Amino acid sequence: MSKVLVGLLLVVLVGGVASGATVGEQVGLLFDRALEQIRAGEKEAALATAREAVRVAPGMADAWMIVGNVRRERGDLNDAVTAFQKATRLAPGRPMPWVDLGWTYYKLGDYEKMERASRQAVKLGPDLAVAWRDLATAQWNLGKLAEAEASFRQALRLDPYNGRYRAFLSGVLAQRKQEAASAAEFEAGMEDLHNQMADAYLSQAWTLQDFGNMAGSAQAAAQVVRMATMDETRAAGYNVLAYAQMYSGNLEAAQKSIAQAMKLAPKDPYYQDTAAILALLRDDLAAAEKLLTAAMAQEAAEEYVSPTLALLWARQGKREQALGQLTKIEAKLSEASIPDDYYLAGKTYLELGDKAKARELFAAGAKHFPRHPWGEEMGKWVEANP
Repeated sequence: MSKVLVGLLLVVLVGGVASGATVGEQVGLLFDRALEQIRAGEKEAALATAREAVRVAPGMADAWMIVGNVRRERGDLNDAVTAFQKATRLAPGRPMPWVDLGWTYYKLGDYEKMERASRQAVKLGPDLAVAWRDLATAQWNLGKLAEAEASFRQALRLDPYNGRYRAFLSGVLAQRKQEAASAAEFEAGMEDLHNQMADAYLSQAWTLQDFGNMAGSAQAAAQVVRMATMDETRAAGYNVLAYAQMYSGNLEAAQKSIAQAMKLAPKDPYYQDTAAILALLRDDLAAAEKLLTAAMAQEAAEEYVSPTLALLWARQGKREQALGQLTKIEAKLSEASIPDDYYLAGKTYLELGDKAKARELFAAGAKHFPRHPWGEEMGKWVEANP
């Protein structure tokens, strides 16, 4: 499946699902359904969904863009062109129908029509990097190398860390006999691509932890460290690796990993906090206090909110300070919270002798993270303490 179709989910519309939904929301729902069907390889079902979109909203450009995308994915390129042309007529001021039309011409190998469609997309959406990329691609294939270079550079001004665009620009420069400039752009493009891949692996590493796959998370984290060229990203890789090791019970390895993260990003309080969690798990209160003091020094101390700090203060007998932190932590608990927030806050309440509050947090944590090691531990505690 092409990335253009995936991108449209974000660029074209966002659909709602509800009884009494507006026509636009219904079309959005149908777009989502068609996307899922294409991903599943259900091309006939996707085409039926596209036809339903046109039946529901024959005068909406979005409905015809669904048809165009499905047709293009099926290889029905001429029918896709017809659908996208319809969309451009129904929404003459929007650039994305022209982007899709231009890319379909690319699939057909008609670079002159692609150039014309892409010029219209650029005119309507001068800040749309993909429109400039398509224009540059058409110009490159037509042998208009100077124009292609200018268009790729404009795409990069709008999307400066896009490694693919830099790789394309490198190819144009090579054809223009600018060997040194081509090599420089290629190297920069590869660096950008490596960092983009590292970011993807970083996201995967955290996601795998939520599913309890610590071995997979550690492998993804190792890819982050290997591929990233920026210290900030490599530090994040070592941090997520430390978490995977910590959740697996390998505190020694986790300590080494978080030390690497702090070496690469010595002023980042997040990594100092991670190291403090490890210190508390080793019952080393002095080390935890030193790390958290350093972390608070990086931010306004009164604004620093951390369940790690709450647990430290509880263990040090600083009841009021610990309760103050817990109040702030609970106010911020949401779907975006991580297992640590529930686990460490619950542990803090246990230190303070409040089993009811600990049970409340552990129950919530176990519900949100049923396959995570700490989620499982919280669930077992709740079962054992009815």
